Amino acid sequence: MNLIILLVSVLYLIGLGVLLWVTRYKRRAYARAKGALSCLFVVASLLAFWLGSPVVFSGFWLLLVALVLCMAGDILLGLANRTKVPRAKPFAGGAASFLLAHVFFCLLLYQGAPLHPVDFILPALLVLALFLLGKADAVRLKKMWLMGYVYTFTVGLMACKAVQVAIKVWPALPFASALLALGAILFLISDIILLFLYFGTIRHKWMRYANLSTYYVGIYLIALTAYWM
Repeated sequence: MNLIILLVSVLYLIGLGVLLWVTRYKRRAYARAKGALSCLFVVASLLAFWLGSPVVFSGFWLLLVALVLCMAGDILLGLANRTKVPRAKPFAGGAASFLLAHVFFCLLLYQGAPLHPVDFILPALLVLALFLLGKADAVRLKKMWLMGYVYTFTVGLMACKAVQVAIKVWPALPFASALLALGAILFLISDIILLFLYFGTIRHKWMRYANLSTYYVGIYLIALTAYWM
């Protein structure tokens, strides 16, 4: 990996540490800290693409759009969480932005591997799990139920396809494959934690730190795959 990317990665980890500190002690700066760190994973992706392989991959713009949408979602969710009770409009906007981001991730991944019936196994299981959690009153989606089911299905589809693509290109690009698979899995874990963080009937403080850590590490690993595009 290029030295510049390594230095940016160190800066990113420091930024993540600052964000976790801000989350605990400086709530008013939460949205700004999230926005700054999110800008950094977009910049890291651009740098990785520029410094990596000279072969231009037409799908890079799909990755870039997905990352920018994630950045927008981060900022909106940060604004929604400036108060103890999340504000509805910024949260809905952030959720919609992340949903679109996953659509673009899927469009990118399907360039590497065609649609397959296996793709729908994980999304279906996640939707079923969400339904059962609702029935058990472990989560309460209320007015967000439709968004919740659509988002859950799309997240599962993206994670499943990312792992498939990673397996497919493993012999030629093992490091890139590992970044993609691990990044997608961490992204999925962060969304599962987010479900309980916002809609769970029982919540714990550690959930926010776990959500931020898994998400920001996962999205950064995905951003770095631009190096091999």
